[in-house]
Amino acid sequence: MVDTKRGVYWTVVGLALFVALVLTFFVRSLTQPRPLYEQDLRSNGFLLERPPRSVPAPDGLSERLVGHWTLVTLGYTRCVDGCPNQLALLATMQRNLAGTAFAQDTQVLVLGIDPEADSSAHLRGYVEAFDPRFLVHRLTSEAGREWAHELGLWYSGGAPGSPPIARSEQVVLLDPQLRVHGAFVPPFESGRFQLTYKGIRAAER
Repeated sequence: MVDTKRGVYWTVVGLALFVALVLTFFVRSLTQPRPLYEQDLRSNGFLLERPPRSVPAPDGLSERLVGHWTLVTLGYTRCVDGCPNQLALLATMQRNLAGTAFAQDTQVLVLGIDPEADSSAHLRGYVEAFDPRFLVHRLTSEAGREWAHELGLWYSGGAPGSPPIARSEQVVLLDPQLRVHGAFVPPFESGRFQLTYKGIRAAER
């Protein structure tokens, strides 16, 4: 009788441990980002570059980017809709990455494309209102413009007497080796954008 009770006891304990183990793996599968590959990424609005394309950064900028995954976008303070929407999207993602494995090595770089109107202080104040962690770099030379074009970010206008600024709306992703990993293309939706970024990172781990 005693042996029977012991057998039942250990059976129950074993079943409880098994259920706890299954639940642990289930919860982990829900909370861990799922790796996303080329077809899934394209469906989510990310154009993957394979192989990643090396684009040397201008002097003084490389050391701020090496070792980080950097989301790069164009911006200027007179931008009405596109820039504020993108910066708000990227700021939301930065906040939501807090506490994850990707928080420490993810950063945002805003390339200022209207140096005639935006001083360094003016542009920085505008960008940091969205997130003080954002990096800011004004494109003040033809070399800077060419670098942005090599990334796949195009813009025109901005000089006195020229038409209003036209700019690319995609967000380029640089890997820690300063290679173009790909680009997010509009339309942007915050939840999908974050899910896609986490899926890219999970696939690279």
